[in-house]
Parts: sequence; C-alpha cells; structure tokens
Amino acid sequence: MNTHLHPSRPVSCLVRVHRSGPAVVLRVDGELDLESLPVLDDALTAALDQAPGVLVVDLSGVEFLAACGLRVLLQAHQRGCRRSQLRIVATGLPRRVIELGELDRVLPIFPDLAHALPCSG
Repeated sequence: MNTHLHPSRPVSCLVRVHRSGPAVVLRVDGELDLESLPVLDDALTAALDQAPGVLVVDLSGVEFLAACGLRVLLQAHQRGCRRSQLRIVATGLPRRVIELGELDRVLPIFPDLAHALPCSG
C-alpha cells in the first residue's frame, strides 16, 4: 500500500493506494480543498500512469469536498478515459457536492467500494 502526502503542509488529506484485482483503489480521507488538492492530484496521476482497467476513487472518508475537487476528478476522467474507467465511491456530503456539480452525469457514482469494483468471473 502506498500513501501520498503533500510534504510542505500539515496533512489534511491522506490518500492510500491499493490494488483490488484489476482495479486500483485510491482511498481518500480528510478534507479536499484547494490546499490539499495536490495530494489527490498526485495520487491520480500516479494511478493513471499504471493504466488500470478501473480506477476507483473512494471518497468515503472525505469530510469536506470543495468544488475544486470536482475539477480534479473530471480532469482525471478526461486524462484516463481511453485507458481506465474512473469510478467514484461517495455518500453524504461528498455525494451531494458531486450531484450539485452534476459530475454524476459524467462519472459513475457508487454507494460503497464493493459495488464500485469490477465483478470477478
């Protein structure tokens, strides 16, 4: 498991990376705002460089999601759309922000990690 931290500031966002079958999963915890966004952006870039069939961004542990977080997710979708399918796990506040930004019209949103992972078999 890899962990991405932004070295120049106290940690308000933590991204843990692991594989689950053919998918790469980014588990995000904390607050996603303008200052902590590089943590997620770096992790997304590194994950997309691996060109997984499915890239799951699990926002279950996110307590705050600024609108700029939507932009980073959309950019990741655009960068990886030919190689990787981006899937988002979100409930509560993160899901509400995603719906208000209408990103749920572009990306598949799932209620939990089990539903977001590709079926094996």
